[in-house]
Amino acid sequence: MRAAHILETALYVRDVAEAIGFYRDVMGLEPVGKVSERNASFGVAMAFSCFSGRKRR
Repeated sequence: MRAAHILETALYVRDVAEAIGFYRDVMGLEPVGKVSERNASFGVAMAFSCFSGRKRR
């Protein structure tokens, strides 16, 4: 079976600000909705901080 479309993608990233820069500057996607240090949304692509569920050392 071959996928025809991607409905939703979620990525866990070390640096949300860096991910925003990549998706904005390289991929041409602007963040939509509320952006915080823990997450950002780009249409159906989302980037989450991989550290948001645990304490940083």
